[in-house]
Amino acid sequence: MNKPKNCNDVFYKVRPIYEAIRKQCLQLPLEKELCVDEQIVPLTEKHTAKQFKKGKPSQWGFKLFFMCGKTGRTYDFLIYQSSTPELDKTLTKKLVSVYL
Repeated sequence: MNKPKNCNDVFYKVRPIYEAIRKQCLQLPLEKELCVDEQIVPLTEKHTAKQFKKGKPSQWGFKLFFMCGKTGRTYDFLIYQSSTPELDKTLTKKLVSVYL
């Protein structure tokens, strides 16, 4: 698969799978108690989005942010892409105004 022109998405090859899984997670009914946390998905190969987290069992890999319930069920997740964030700037401003 060739990278489309003007594409800043470093995960463009796996984006269809990612979106399909995320869509199913977003359809689940939310619990009352939620938390947001990060997780490292181990990776030993070279990639521009690979992160290093000292003290983690798998120190090198992709960083993901998860919104989970008390039961451990995942309701949403985002892949950290370093310089090209996945969130739309208008959505980010809206979220900041709600929580501040």
